Amino acid sequence: MLQATIKDNPSSFLIGLSNLELKLDCNHLPRRIEESFWIMKYNIDILTLNQEKVEETIITNAPYWDTFERFYRNETGSTPKPWYNYYTPLSFFIDNKHIEFSSFSYRAGIDLLLDKNNVAKNTYTFSVFSEHVSNLHYLQAEYDKLHNNSTPYNLIFVQDGDYLDMYIDSVRSSNYIFTYVRGTKEMAKEIENFVRREPYDPSKILWPRHANGTSDYDDQTILDHKTGNAYLTLHDSTIRTEPDSSSDIVADIKKDDVVTILEKNNSITINDIQSNWLKVKTDTNQTGWVFGGDISLNDATSREEQERYEAEHAELLKVAQQYQEKLEQERKAEEEQKAIEQKAQALRDEEERLRQEAMDKLIDFDVFLYVTGGMLVFIILLIVVILILKSKKKNRKSK
Repeated sequence: MLQATIKDNPSSFLIGLSNLELKLDCNHLPRRIEESFWIMKYNIDILTLNQEKVEETIITNAPYWDTFERFYRNETGSTPKPWYNYYTPLSFFIDNKHIEFSSFSYRAGIDLLLDKNNVAKNTYTFSVFSEHVSNLHYLQAEYDKLHNNSTPYNLIFVQDGDYLDMYIDSVRSSNYIFTYVRGTKEMAKEIENFVRREPYDPSKILWPRHANGTSDYDDQTILDHKTGNAYLTLHDSTIRTEPDSSSDIVADIKKDDVVTILEKNNSITINDIQSNWLKVKTDTNQTGWVFGGDISLNDATSREEQERYEAEHAELLKVAQQYQEKLEQERKAEEEQKAIEQKAQALRDEEERLRQEAMDKLIDFDVFLYVTGGMLVFIILLIVVILILKSKKKNRKSK
């Protein structure tokens, strides 16, 4: 297992090394999907309610707050302020590699690592292969469905403009989890202020709109597209040479075709739809003008972006493979060096053994010489004594 940390994020994961493989079967997520801060929808609903209904709606959607004050006393031993002083809206952000879900006070969020994804029109399917929870005992209750699934499993998001419906494994009501709306961190902070009964700036709230420009919060149909981004077409239409419905037709476009916004003209209203004439580029490189009422608010990735992403990914894969080959060469070189060192050590050990053996033999020879020399001296002394004794005996006889 390997412990990995996400850049700019203190969360870490335990990952099986077999999962760490660069693949080319990933689709590039639309830029606005990755750049957005997705907030649970009921947090927008409460902004239109009175205080009593705000509390009721929050506790219905997040029963945790109904018992928070008792939980706080049990955990800290002190008396908390009213529950709403601790409120933060649940949210998540996403990219090609992971999804990070936030949590309430004193709870734990969940982070999911993604293996691959599939994009089909307004539906995004991600293969989840690993998860991280800082403390399972305090896991945010809303994420139990995610945690209770054995990885790998599919997490599916269906986009409807500024809305994302989340499902597990398949798009059906029994697998539905939450609906999120597009927002920003500043917007989440204003919602927090609203619930906490602190000064609140409604101008920072981005009221969500469906793919067709309608809203749950007003009676207008407004389609406001961002220059430089790609979108799916809302229905069949035509691209024209000028921002005028009477100008020549350049090409026909079909429902769910991908167009990239190059330029926006002034806002106008046509058939009760407020939008702009948009200069667009199709995936077949045709350029012209189309009324924004014909372009949905569903994000897309242009063919050009996808091809650029694949080229960059392929280059990254090439570099990674080269690096892997270099690591393999270094590993083999290390093994060869280790084998050489082991042989050298074996030779040194053998040399030491032979030296010790020679020393042992030399010591044995020294002992032999010492013993032999001692015996020789003894024999010589014995002979001398015998000769002396014989000499003395002979002298006595001669007398």
